[in-house]
Amino acid sequence: MKVGDLIKHHNGGTGIVLEVRKRSIMRRQSVTGKVVGEKELKPMITILWTNGQTTTWAEPLEWYEVISEAK
Repeated sequence: MKVGDLIKHHNGGTGIVLEVRKRSIMRRQSVTGKVVGEKELKPMITILWTNGQTTTWAEPLEWYEVISEAK
């Protein structure tokens, strides 16, 4: 998945990828805030949907299907 791709979300929405970047996430205990796991890099995707809304999500890439790749 890359910028400019036309994608379809598993819930049926379609949109164009505006940005793909990695966000680092540390696993922490909910009470103490202590780091309990390793740092992970998760994809952050910014999408312009066909209804005009723009969203930025850290969702699994498996939830998206590339309908048409950018040239």
